[in-house]
Amino acid sequence: FKTLANALNNSTDGISQSIKSLGDQIGKGMSNQANLNNSHLSVIATNLQEYISQMKETKNEIYRLTHIIDRLANK
Repeated sequence: FKTLANALNNSTDGISQSIKSLGDQIGKGMSNQANLNNSHLSVIATNLQEYISQMKETKNEIYRLTHIIDRLANK
């Protein structure tokens, strides 16, 4: 019985270590993925800000050209 109990304890310890290792790997993977997601979101936010700026410039240029066309049409 003692040998069987020792074998069971060793097996349980091995399983516990494997589960802990798997948990650690999952945690590291989740952390890496979160960091990657944050990096991608930062790039997306930067690109959106650039897009918004370009659209504002385009809107202002359209407004300016519309006024020029109106003035030329009224001459």
